[in-house]
Amino acid sequence: MNRLHSCLALFAFLITLSLSSPAFGACSAPANSIEAENCVAGTPQSQWDISGASDSTIRDLIFGADTVAITTKAAGSGFTSRITTSPDGDIAEDRGVTVTGIYSATARLSFSGPWVMQMVTFE
Repeated sequence: MNRLHSCLALFAFLITLSLSSPAFGACSAPANSIEAENCVAGTPQSQWDISGASDSTIRDLIFGADTVAITTKAAGSGFTSRITTSPDGDIAEDRGVTVTGIYSATARLSFSGPWVMQMVTFE
């Protein structure tokens, strides 16, 4: 089952963001479901990239999401796009992994502009 949860956040500096994330079917909760996390913000030429979130025993789900002032063009290589918001073009993507290693969440932007990206891995 694939459900979608969303919320609206209002920050002190009066910028309203729409946050969305897919929810997956019920499963047993592991002792520590978050393996690693990282986030980064910037204004690249045409692509953002998060690296450095790693765990040598990851064998499950990597989830990446961005908030952009422009539009996200596509999910990164190996990732499945779960939602691209309208009209702002933010993306939520995930990737299942079965081989240990260091992974990065990437995606293509339509053109240069401000963005923030977050990545988390779940056991």
